[in-house]
Amino acid sequence: MAITYCSECNRKVSTKATACPHCGGPIEISEYEHEVRKISILRVILTLAIWSVIGFGIYKCTVYIAEYEPPPDKFSETHIDVDKALNTCREYVLLVANHPSSVNFQLRGGDLKRDKQGKTQIIMVFTAKNSFNMETKNKIICLFDKFSLIDTLITEIN
Repeated sequence: MAITYCSECNRKVSTKATACPHCGGPIEISEYEHEVRKISILRVILTLAIWSVIGFGIYKCTVYIAEYEPPPDKFSETHIDVDKALNTCREYVLLVANHPSSVNFQLRGGDLKRDKQGKTQIIMVFTAKNSFNMETKNKIICLFDKFSLIDTLITEIN
C-alpha cells in the first residue's frame, strides 16, 4: 500500500483512499494509479470469468456422468444372469461335496463363456476334502441355458 499526502491538510493518506480520513478532502490519484486500479479490476473480472467457465465445465461433466446409463448387456435377454449362474454353480458343489464345510473357492468368479445359442458355461476351481478326508484341488464346469443349470462336470486337478 503506497502513501500519499492530502492536498487539503497535508497529512499522510493511503493511495487506496478516495477521501482524506482526517479532513474529508478528495484524494487525487495519479494517472499511473488510475491505470493500476483499472488493471486490478480487470484481473478480478478475468479471474472470475475463468473460474466460472471451469466451474460450469465441472458441473456439466458431473451432470453427464450422473445421467449416464450404460448400454444394456447384449446377453441379458438371451442368457442366464451371471450372478445367478455363479451362485447355482457354487451351491451345486456344496450339494455334492463329501465334506461341504471343507469347500473353498479359490477364484472369485471363475471363467465365463457365452455362445449365440443362449448357453452359458462357468468354470470354477475349488478345494475340498474327498471321501478319504484328503484335500484335493478340483474344477467344475457348469453349463446353463437361459433359465437353469443343464449339465455339470467335476474333475480333480493335479
